[in-house]
Amino acid sequence: MAKKRVNITITEETQERILQYAYENHLQGGLSGAIEHIAWQVLKVKNAQIRGQSSIKFDK
Repeated sequence: MAKKRVNITITEETQERILQYAYENHLQGGLSGAIEHIAWQVLKVKNAQIRGQSSIKFDK
């Protein structure tokens, strides 16, 4: 999968918080590396359901 360049706008406070997160978690790549890391974490949680299994809904 090819990478696609996108532009985002964040506040200075958000930038500082993301860089602090990167520092605390020993991430490389500066701001862009930290944002990419966070995005992958969100995608992993969102797609956590194992393939081949279906979710079961219970109505109360």
